[in-house]
Amino acid sequence: MKHATYHSTRNAIFLVATCATFHWATAQNGTLILPSAPCPSARDVQSTDLYGTWHVELNHNASAQAHLPQRARVVFEKNPEFIDSVVGWLQWNGVKIFVAGDVEQGSFSLEESDNGTRISAVWEGTVADGSCGKAITGMRRADDVSQPFILRKATGWN
Repeated sequence: MKHATYHSTRNAIFLVATCATFHWATAQNGTLILPSAPCPSARDVQSTDLYGTWHVELNHNASAQAHLPQRARVVFEKNPEFIDSVVGWLQWNGVKIFVAGDVEQGSFSLEESDNGTRISAVWEGTVADGSCGKAITGMRRADDVSQPFILRKATGWN
C-alpha cells in the first residue's frame, strides 16, 4: 500500500508541475513583443516591398476608357529574370493582364500587356511619402488617354 501511495503522490506532483510549466509558457508567450517591420521612406522602397496584392483605383472621366472598371487588383511577385523588378497580373473584369515593373528611389514604373507581347499601357508614379511603401499614386497611359491611379497594398493575408 505504501508503494501505491508513493506513485499516486509522485504522479500528482508531476501533473501539477507539468500544468505549471505549460501555464508559465503560455503566460510568457502572451507577453512576448515581436519587433515590427521598419517603415521605409518613399525613397527606400524596393521591389521586394511591392510583393503581394494591391488594390487599384482609376479615376475616370468622360473621355477615358469607359470599359475599364474604377477598381481592380494587381498581384506582384519576384521577377525570375531581373532581381530588382516585379512581374504579375492585373485583374480587370475577370481578365488577367500581364504586368512588369519596378521601383527606384520612390519612382514607380509598370508596363501592362493585354496579350503578353506588346505594351498596352504604361504606369508611372511615386511612392506616397509617409505610407511606409503601401501607397503609390501616378498616371496610367494607354494610347493617348491618361488616367490618375492610386495603388494601395492589401492588408492581411495576400
